[in-house]
Formats: sequence, structure tokens, C-alpha cells
Amino acid sequence: MAKLLLIEDNDAVRLSFKLTLELCGHEMIAIDHPDGFEAYLDDIDLVLTDYTLPGLSGEQVAEMTRAKSPDTPVIVITGNAENRDAFKANLIAKGAADVIFKPADTECINGAIEACLAG
Repeated sequence: MAKLLLIEDNDAVRLSFKLTLELCGHEMIAIDHPDGFEAYLDDIDLVLTDYTLPGLSGEQVAEMTRAKSPDTPVIVITGNAENRDAFKANLIAKGAADVIFKPADTECINGAIEACLAG
């Protein structure tokens, strides 16, 4: 499968996503803070990031990834959107390949990953 970078500051959520996606066959790198995430971009297939993070937002992670590694898709996970269509459109314009709204099950997350990796 794919090698994914997960950026999630909530320990329980990060561990849950990491273990679940490993069971789906993905190789996972999981970090709790976006500082320095760019160092991983040459070695991964996809970034999966929370929207609300300390230091940088998921939107900024998407923008920075697009600038440094334009072929690396970014999926932003959020629970913070009232107007989901506009929120998603904004993030996609900033460089996200997809946006997943919480709560999301394994099938939804893995499906989005597979779709992004398929191009």
C-alpha cells in the first residue's frame, strides 16, 4: 500500500488513525505537530492532517505541501465547518486533494486515501 504522514495533535485520535490505517495496509508516520513536516515529503505518498493544529493549520499544511511537493496529495480532516461546501472548496483551492468531515469511519477515510492515490 502507501506510506502516509499523519499530522494530528490529539494523542488518542492520532493513535487510533495510525493503528486503523496500518490495519488497512498503509505504512504510517504519525507526528503530533506540523513543525518540520516538510522533511517527510520526499519519503511519503500522502499527507493526512487535522485542520486545527498548534502552529500551522491544515490549510497551511496543504499550501506548503503543494509548494514543495505538488504531486503529494493532502487530505484535511476537520470537525469545524458550518458551511461544508464552501469550507471544502476553499481548502481544495489552497492545495488539499480532499476534505473529510468528522466523524468519519475507516471506510470513508481509507476510500479518500485510495481515491487520492489513484489520481
